[in-house]
Amino acid sequence: MHRFLSLRTLLQTNCSLVLASLSNAKMVISKTTTALLTLTVPQWVNTMTVSAEKAFTAFQQRSPLFPSYRYDFAQHYPKHYVAPAVADAAALGPLTGDVLNKPAWAAAPWSDLFQDITGTSNATSGIPPPPDCPTRVKMLVSPTHLHIGAHIKSNAGRPLTAFWRDPVRDRNEPIYQKDSDFEVFVDASRASTTQWYKEWEGNHVGTVWNLMLSKPYADGGEEHSGRVTHPRNNASDKTRFWDSLEQEYAVKVYRGRIGEPGEAVGEETEVGLELSLPLKDLMFEPTTTTTSQNPGDDIIKTLPKRLRINFSRVERGGLDNWVWQPMIAWDPSQRAFRGFVDMHRPDAWGYVQLGGADTEADPRFPLRLLAANAYYAQHAFAKQHGWFARSWDALADFLHDAGGAFWADVDVQLESGEPDDAGKLRKFTVTVREKGGKAEGVQEKPRWVSIRQDRRMSDDSLEEKEVLM
Repeated sequence: MHRFLSLRTLLQTNCSLVLASLSNAKMVISKTTTALLTLTVPQWVNTMTVSAEKAFTAFQQRSPLFPSYRYDFAQHYPKHYVAPAVADAAALGPLTGDVLNKPAWAAAPWSDLFQDITGTSNATSGIPPPPDCPTRVKMLVSPTHLHIGAHIKSNAGRPLTAFWRDPVRDRNEPIYQKDSDFEVFVDASRASTTQWYKEWEGNHVGTVWNLMLSKPYADGGEEHSGRVTHPRNNASDKTRFWDSLEQEYAVKVYRGRIGEPGEAVGEETEVGLELSLPLKDLMFEPTTTTTSQNPGDDIIKTLPKRLRINFSRVERGGLDNWVWQPMIAWDPSQRAFRGFVDMHRPDAWGYVQLGGADTEADPRFPLRLLAANAYYAQHAFAKQHGWFARSWDALADFLHDAGGAFWADVDVQLESGEPDDAGKLRKFTVTVREKGGKAEGVQEKPRWVSIRQDRRMSDDSLEEKEVLM
């Protein structure tokens, strides 16, 4: 969503789903046929009954994560989905939204059902997603696209009134403010930088909103989309415009009916969604030689093995926010990891692995978690003191397990920027590096992850030639 939600209201448990559409409502501009890479289709067993998360849990039991660290980082590892590969985007055929019956989707396991964004029952009302309002997703990857399928149901607890009478129909409008919507968040940068990530929203009549965020809103991020240009969707505005014009989206109604203007509909609803996102758009980042306009094939980058990703189903103007990966992050004020009502924390999203015959967890996840811990600690220190800490020792009261096992197997370097005119420190970089020989897989050069005051992450993978096999 475009905003943060800080308040939740105690409301009835019935949900109102608006994500229904004309059976074949779709938005198709054009297709791309550029081949980017070669993928290997993994072998799945019982894919229709074993969720992606349960398969990953079985993988963890066979191969415990991060065994060379004394701290149990596996307890914080987010959801990890292995997206089976297909030969090309044409394997899905024309998009219809029929994710339940299209043969190409049979190879992809369903995710677990969505949860409240906080990871618990609704933090204020105590209301989790109603059992008869389930949401689940599955993914496939082709050489040119990330393909997403979703299956969404709602109950008939109350009429769908205003949402149905006047849905958002203009491209690149804030859909979540008025309609129920489905949202996708992707950080496709090699180092999971948490910057220049993409957000997609879609509603029940095929309307979409595409955004590119320079960085999270809490870090001063700016939206790049057709919504913020003058006039709207002004592609000639090279500083703020961004869109994904080759994506495809379709909705299929399995049960229920479409509300016409002035009609209140109070039926159980079941819909399927299909979305194909061009990889070249997901990977795009502005550079000194390109603009924030939709990129061409010449700037396609080598794909990482894993992308950070999350999904959200938004109901009742944001009062209900149900997600795939709950937004769990370190809270120095409570000295605990907890759930936040804030989708714009890319460091807390899950992973999608792009093909591969075996599950491959992110080997740098412990370093990412540690770096994020330092980032949140620095900002808590600055909130209290008005500037960032100059020394690591000064952060001890804001860190998780300072001096304990959490930090035992890494070296930490805190670099301070130049102070401002008042002598206050406004910039920092924290680098977390594996101690040589400690972590599994370390060869001549230990892995490292760094983070700045604006949450931008970098890591040693930029020095590698790691490509998807």
